Amino acid sequence: MTAAPNPAADAPPSGGAAAASGGFCRLGTFAISLASGEDARAFLNGQFSSDIKTLAAGHWQLSSYSTPKGRALATFAVAAQADGGSDRFWLLTRSAVAEATLKRLGMFVMRSKVQWSHQSHAVVGVCGAAASPALAALLGADPPAAGACAQAASGSSLADAIADAPALVVGLGGDAWWLLLPRDAEAAVAEALRRSLPELSATAWDSIEVAAGRPWVEDATREAFVPQMLNLDLTGGISFKKGCYPGQEIVARTQYLGKVKRRMLRFAVWLAAGDTLPAPGTPVHAAGSAEQALGQVVLAAPLDTSRAQLLAVLQMDLAEGADLRLGGADGAPLQMLDLPYPLEPA
Repeated sequence: MTAAPNPAADAPPSGGAAAASGGFCRLGTFAISLASGEDARAFLNGQFSSDIKTLAAGHWQLSSYSTPKGRALATFAVAAQADGGSDRFWLLTRSAVAEATLKRLGMFVMRSKVQWSHQSHAVVGVCGAAASPALAALLGADPPAAGACAQAASGSSLADAIADAPALVVGLGGDAWWLLLPRDAEAAVAEALRRSLPELSATAWDSIEVAAGRPWVEDATREAFVPQMLNLDLTGGISFKKGCYPGQEIVARTQYLGKVKRRMLRFAVWLAAGDTLPAPGTPVHAAGSAEQALGQVVLAAPLDTSRAQLLAVLQMDLAEGADLRLGGADGAPLQMLDLPYPLEPA
């Protein structure tokens, strides 16, 4: 079993000044579920858009869970961890959509031999140049590379803090990691990290997510996108060779009918004094054209002291060459920024 390519795990956290300078964040914006048991791999493979069947232990990938009409209910990072004779799967998604999505998923477990654990773990993000030595001290080993995940070494500070409970460190690339650990260990781990790193906000952490082009579905954008619109076909989050899963027919048809008409792009926008970050679902228009939105915001985060950065799904043929505006035809202009992966399939 080999690890699939994971382009979304290679982006630097250079999308925001706070994240680039380094620190750690307690990320209540994310939720974790654990799935284990002899049928867990097959069950998840039959529900998610990526190929869970070939996901090797010690690696992670992006994925999505959709309605039968192919509309994404949630996006996930799925990490596989060896657990005795089988595997444990860590499912990381946004908190706003976690409860409804996992309740729906649980309806299809039926008689499968799958054990679920929801909301027993917390997510801590660690980033920046000083993060690697701080994590190494905590883990008793070098932190994992991009696309990989690892457990703490026996006898390390983290191993002592979690007391044999499941925990995982996920390598995001660009000096950024997620720590997935039991909730009752979060405070002790945060205190250990605070000795060498400042604590950042979850909003600052989202600058890493936006810069990496990782598309997180929020409550306002549930069922708004087919997975390709979120670039999951470009980042290892969709398999076109696996068997059926909810929405697979629509996803496959979208792929084989030709070029994907809507894509997720990254932009910068100036914020006036007192402006808040644009919320998921905020429309994007062409200047002077109020009648039809060309797309909508997926996720926004700080870029610097006067600008935000955002991911937005746009109708490509109408957006090309247009003077794009946020929130309405007379809204703030959008400036295109790079994504860390090409917008055409390899």
